[in-house]
Amino acid sequence: MSAPRSPAPHVALTGATGYTGRAFLRRVAALPQSWRVTALVRSPLAQPPPFVRQVVGELPDELPEAFPPRDATVLVHLASEHRETDRARLQAVNVDGTRAVLDRLPPSVRSAVHGSSMSVYGQGAQEYVAESAPPAPATPLARTRLAAERLVLEAMRRRDGGAYMLRPRFLPGAEDPSFLALATALRAMPLRLAPDQVRLSVMDVDDYAEAIVRLVARAHNSALGGTAVRRVLNVAYRKPLTLRELFDIAPPPARAPVRLLPPQTVIRAAALLPGHRARRLATFLELATRSHWADVRALEHEIGSDLTAKSPAAVLRARRGEANER
Repeated sequence: MSAPRSPAPHVALTGATGYTGRAFLRRVAALPQSWRVTALVRSPLAQPPPFVRQVVGELPDELPEAFPPRDATVLVHLASEHRETDRARLQAVNVDGTRAVLDRLPPSVRSAVHGSSMSVYGQGAQEYVAESAPPAPATPLARTRLAAERLVLEAMRRRDGGAYMLRPRFLPGAEDPSFLALATALRAMPLRLAPDQVRLSVMDVDDYAEAIVRLVARAHNSALGGTAVRRVLNVAYRKPLTLRELFDIAPPPARAPVRLLPPQTVIRAAALLPGHRARRLATFLELATRSHWADVRALEHEIGSDLTAKSPAAVLRARRGEANER
């Protein structure tokens, strides 16, 4: 006689209309056992899946009474602001918005999965960085991401619930071709690069969504069993993508530049110039010309290694092939 199936989770989802939120809903739609999802949305989805109930609102000040729902069991918090130029907005959405959702959680929510970022480790080079590395957020965005992590962890600790804080770095996907476009832009700059020495943690956004789904199920079942795990998890493929592999996949620039300038000289100069464009250039070069490579053994302990064992170069090549066919 087979064991009884655990009841499916009821997910309270923020960020449903965002890049990762849409990927999460695509993955939930493919599950053999239906989940319920109550999604906080700024404006209604044009064609919501049948398992989604939409609640219109916005973080932090327009959180309606219907969200989070009174019978939700898991919070999946993917809503965030990314615009570095608006620090007040970063604080409002990423920190105050997180606090507002947590303050309204019903007692039935015993676990949370929160989408954060490897940016909390800082802008410097990271070689096989583990979750035990001390945070060193160097940008307003990274500081608000770390603050949101701490709010979620503390809220779940107070209710003896489980929590997974997810720290991906690069999440390319079919809906966002900017990763390859940025690689082309980098190749066009007159920089002296060491492309074999720069290693980047990457995971396709749909594989990231699969990881979230597995962690939601794991957290939900653990809560039903009376146990709670609270962990920070790096999320990426096990093998990093080298800058050379990325250059080989990305469309080439129209003209190969003369490589004269050390990247660090350009980074320091851009950081001293006024204006948000110069700051954005400095941040981009910090990310693209230094290794940002994470140890994902803790993630593999939670969800297995079939996702993480994929080749990032092979995944990106397949994505580019799909784009060329469209």
